[in-house]
Amino acid sequence: MTDITDAYFSNLIGRLEELKRTLAEPMAQAAAVILDAAHGDKRVYVFGTGHSHMLAEEVHYRAGGLAFTVPVLVGSAMLHEVRSSVRSMSARRAWCGRCWSVTACSRAMSSSSPPIRA
Repeated sequence: MTDITDAYFSNLIGRLEELKRTLAEPMAQAAAVILDAAHGDKRVYVFGTGHSHMLAEEVHYRAGGLAFTVPVLVGSAMLHEVRSSVRSMSARRAWCGRCWSVTACSRAMSSSSPPIRA
């Protein structure tokens, strides 16, 4: 390994160890709630917006998944399906002509730039 990759992995491992330490109790509590739901013939509702909705799909639809889960996959809550966000992205692209992010675009930062209209 190079010094850069060694530093990267050391930093990553340190962050994961910190997460493990600080989130051990909340994760144990969450696991207990899920276990209680399973034993009590209750349901666990899972959802996400944007890419995080895939977690709900993984929990529910994967073969051998948890049968007591209910995925909440509402299109209007998913960022990739909301029409207004699509219009907004199109307006940004049309306005700048070369980037997706208004905040990263130097033209977007200038005072002479036209306003964004969705």
